[in-house]
Amino acid sequence: MSEEDYKLCPRCNTKVPVYMKFCPNCGLRLDDSTIVKKQEVETKKVQDFKVFEQKKEVPKPFEEKNNEWPSKCPNCGFEIKEGEKYCPNCGFNIEVWVTRKKKGEKQTTVSYYTTPKKFFSFEGYSLEGVTPAAAMYLIWAFWNLLMAVLVSNNLTVLLLPPPFDNHSLQVFFLVFTAVALVLAAFGLLQVNPILYLFGIFVLVLLIPFSLLQLSFSLNSPANPSPTGTHQLENLLMGFLALMISAIGLIQTLRIRKYFFGD
Repeated sequence: MSEEDYKLCPRCNTKVPVYMKFCPNCGLRLDDSTIVKKQEVETKKVQDFKVFEQKKEVPKPFEEKNNEWPSKCPNCGFEIKEGEKYCPNCGFNIEVWVTRKKKGEKQTTVSYYTTPKKFFSFEGYSLEGVTPAAAMYLIWAFWNLLMAVLVSNNLTVLLLPPPFDNHSLQVFFLVFTAVALVLAAFGLLQVNPILYLFGIFVLVLLIPFSLLQLSFSLNSPANPSPTGTHQLENLLMGFLALMISAIGLIQTLRIRKYFFGD
């Protein structure tokens, strides 16, 4: 691969060296599909010039910040340039790190994520992978609330062994899970390590619960109900719960560096 090749970020149009894994301007993960070959450079220059003339734009340079900008990533130690918002190697949000440091917060390493923040700061939205995880939490919370309403109105029944076959206990568990997932979603957006761990705890709890529902449903007779058969409903619910919980747990573990470092 030629030294003149480079990656072009599809989100912010920043030219990035080939060896970088993340765009230092917007934090987007880059792959080989974004590489611009040497022989394509001249053609692209002409096309870019026409686009810039039409839109009256110029290529986006890295913004000059201040002398507080770190020379190495606080998370992985990779050398970075002044003004790079995200670490090109691990995707760490350097801009948030510098912002908090300028506010006079005492912690200046990755542990600064434990610093208390205003409730509606929501800095996590700009961190790669955090927003999708929070969205999954909220969707699954809504699903559990819906199931709580159906169970409380006897429109469906959860097939579970004792003592989980208690109607009131099932409604309580569904509501508790929904509230817990909403809190965990807010915790992700606030980069709150305590609520981050709480979200992992809820997802880990749901996996064996889903397996228990699947196992018990397979050995239960199919009884008529207003919405079909309890057995079919529970098999579908158990499978969906297992899939969402497993995917959500994997995604949550992927973003742990933003809460405790890597």
